Amino acid sequence: MTLEQIKDYVEEYFDTDLSVRSRKIHRIKVRFLFYYYVYNYCTEQTTFEKIGKLIGFHHSTVIHGLKEYENLLLSYPQFKKRAELFEIQFLKELDKHKQITDTFYFNNNEIKAKKEKLLKRRIAFLRKQLRELNK
Repeated sequence: MTLEQIKDYVEEYFDTDLSVRSRKIHRIKVRFLFYYYVYNYCTEQTTFEKIGKLIGFHHSTVIHGLKEYENLLLSYPQFKKRAELFEIQFLKELDKHKQITDTFYFNNNEIKAKKEKLLKRRIAFLRKQLRELNK
């Protein structure tokens, strides 16, 4: 899924506008969830700056959100349940997009490179989580 598609999907699912500048905890949680899913599942090349610009925030806010997302899940059990339900729906939607992409671009090296980059990002993120758990 592209950056824009993930943004639209998150906004629709949580019935919120990610670009609203607010410190209300509900909006913060959804923004951090958005950063997490874009960083780990976006098929196009993205930077923290590009993610931030899309919703009107600074790239450092995106970095902070990625670091704090796991803490939010630990601190807010109800949000964790909602995020888990979102993940199930999101992965189903991602699978639909993957099937469409594979059908039309099966031999496209660019798509394969993007998927490889996505998997490498996910592996790096999981390794970091393992290191933090082992501390």
